[in-house]
Amino acid sequence: MNVATRRSTLALRRLGFTFASDGSHAACLASGTDGGWYAESWRLPVDGPARPTALPLPGHRSESLHSQLVSLADGTVLVCRHDGDRHELVLLSAGDDGPGPHGPDPAGGPALAGTAPDRAALAGTAFAGASFGEASFDLTTAAGRPYHQAPYDPAPYDPAPAAGAAAAPATRERHLATLRLPGLRLLPLPAAPARGPASPFLPGRAGDAPVAVALGTDARPVTTVWLVRTDGSAPEQVAELPGLHGGGVWLDRAGRLLGLDRVHEGVVRSVVLDLGLGEVTPLLEIGERSNDRLVLFDPDSRFIMVRSDAPGADRLGWGVLGGTVPLRFPDCLHVPGVFLRPVAVRYAPPGPAGRPDAVPGGVPRTGADGGTGLPEDVRVALQIDHGASSALALWRPAGHRLDPLPVPPGRLGAVAHWSAGGLRMPYSSPDQPAALATLDVDELLGAGPAGAAGAVPLPLQLAPLSGSLPQPWREAAPAPPSGGGPRASRCAPPGWRLDGSARPVGGSRWHSAQSLELAGPAGPLEAVVYGGDAWLSSPQLVLALHGGPADAWLLEFDPTLQRMAAEGLAVVAPNQRGSTGYGTGHAMAVHGAWGGPDLEDVLGLLEGIAGQRSALGLEPPALFGVSYGAFLALLAAAHAPPEQVARCAVVAPFLSGARLLAEASAPVRALTTRLGGHEPVTDGRGPRDVLQLAHRIGVPLLILHGDRDEVVPVGQSRSLRHELIRLGRVEGAGLRADFRYVEAAGAGHELLAEEGAAMLHELLAGFLRTGRTG
Repeated sequence: MNVATRRSTLALRRLGFTFASDGSHAACLASGTDGGWYAESWRLPVDGPARPTALPLPGHRSESLHSQLVSLADGTVLVCRHDGDRHELVLLSAGDDGPGPHGPDPAGGPALAGTAPDRAALAGTAFAGASFGEASFDLTTAAGRPYHQAPYDPAPYDPAPAAGAAAAPATRERHLATLRLPGLRLLPLPAAPARGPASPFLPGRAGDAPVAVALGTDARPVTTVWLVRTDGSAPEQVAELPGLHGGGVWLDRAGRLLGLDRVHEGVVRSVVLDLGLGEVTPLLEIGERSNDRLVLFDPDSRFIMVRSDAPGADRLGWGVLGGTVPLRFPDCLHVPGVFLRPVAVRYAPPGPAGRPDAVPGGVPRTGADGGTGLPEDVRVALQIDHGASSALALWRPAGHRLDPLPVPPGRLGAVAHWSAGGLRMPYSSPDQPAALATLDVDELLGAGPAGAAGAVPLPLQLAPLSGSLPQPWREAAPAPPSGGGPRASRCAPPGWRLDGSARPVGGSRWHSAQSLELAGPAGPLEAVVYGGDAWLSSPQLVLALHGGPADAWLLEFDPTLQRMAAEGLAVVAPNQRGSTGYGTGHAMAVHGAWGGPDLEDVLGLLEGIAGQRSALGLEPPALFGVSYGAFLALLAAAHAPPEQVARCAVVAPFLSGARLLAEASAPVRALTTRLGGHEPVTDGRGPRDVLQLAHRIGVPLLILHGDRDEVVPVGQSRSLRHELIRLGRVEGAGLRADFRYVEAAGAGHELLAEEGAAMLHELLAGFLRTGRTG
């Protein structure tokens, strides 16, 4: 596919969103119908819609799915491409005469002026204790979960500029540097104040100020820190820190003080790195052996949020850096079974005319009694994740509650920027490809929570769920459509705008999905279901199993499932035991038991759905799975009675945890061991080895695998093919074939999300609908 074609194709998948420090631009990886990835730069004006510009690579190349992007304030995009221990830093920009893809944008966002907090004040204020009067959350990073999506190519798309990336001159690509070490990641530096001098502690000439910090890790273990510039000079090493350091929260506007999470002797503690001196000092030491992480910091008010297990369980707490009040862990920030993720903070005390106007370096106002230490002008946006869905809430430290914001059902992107232009976040839903949402928080609050979605009547005792979120978050979301076909209309709540979401051509709509609760052997299981209210009576139905196992289906746009829905297939995508998002117990159920509780859940769903479809005179479900889901689908096809499975399609399967451990790369072996994939399951079903069970797979079978799969070696599928042939199964694309094996040349593990995947999607959808391998 040529560059011109890619420029005119709307993005169906977007991931890895990053915001420029001043909020004037954003960047992400995007992909259209062909599966090839490219960078997008988004202009984010204060008073208008967000507009993406595609930056496809010259020479018909695709960006790596694993590239890390950093959005810069001039609209250019810094890219770190990883190839083993080789990391290439390049700068992408649109080929015009301006400084970046969109030229100068004086109204693009507020300048980040202000003075840095005094380092001496930080050095002596490590939190050594906290108030636990208001007494869990998993310790996770705030980087967010990218959208895991694959390509979709049912028809041409509406090229309306308002819904997709704008056309632009050819992309300029400039190589900056190459670093060699096992791991590298980038953090953007705070944007320099408008027309102001570069930070005095950073060496260099005017105009070549650093734009990012690179943190590299090796096996010693040591973290090396570099300053990255865009003038082509080599990265400048400024520090070498013993141990591994994650996280990354700036504690000033000048880009000198960086909060990092250091791992030492199995304990995580936040420290402050002074880039001018190359030294670290403690920041959080709440309990004797507590894990204390810096989550959010506002340099203007010195408001800080942390995540710590010092209260006895992982909890969110807050304080004022340099203040006299100890950290607090409010009860309202502890919602059992739900993960609360602070994504943005806004400090806006009243200005001279009563208008909110942040005062850099100012001290937050406190309550009328002057002694509470509660900053009245700080507001925090929190993303609330549970199961397949997300919600959003506003929290004020001066209050004692979370105020739900009525955002549409779907999945938020776990990263945000809050400025005068509004709160901006990535968003996706089953019928809305990922794009950027702009929220007017005050208007959303004024609109109030929408009414809870009513129960959808479903046949045969299958209980509906209006969303996976518990009360009151379910009530905060507008009701989803009851039908699963193309949506007739979408009514966004006041204060909500979604920019850049691709639309199908011809005025049609994407197929919607709903979140349903289905009966499982050990309790209810949430599933994302396409097919409307009549999904159970659809002529063909697919039970789709996600990869992982530490993963889950989300209520977001998924081109693979969209392609199936467009083919007329109903799709049930369950989050069986082992899936993330439902608490530790659900996720850890398959630790050391791959193909144990999760297989029982899948077999239970097959039995229930197939039995009910049989009563309606319909064929049983087809099975579909990718990676770990492919392994699980093959096990289910071997163990389920023939009348419960119509056919089975798998992508990049492995045969058993032990066989994967024997052939995979070192990182995959380490992950397999950590998740207990090598441990045998001891029950009446026998070994969880597909090769030993191949003789029991009697349904039509389609196997897809990339010959350059870096996660699951292609030898796993080749061994299965050889065993099927040895058993006398007929391979081919004809009507008499028992199975078909397709090895995609040049494709990796994400072969359904790589360039040229459209033919694979067509093959998959056709097979799942008809059972024909050709």
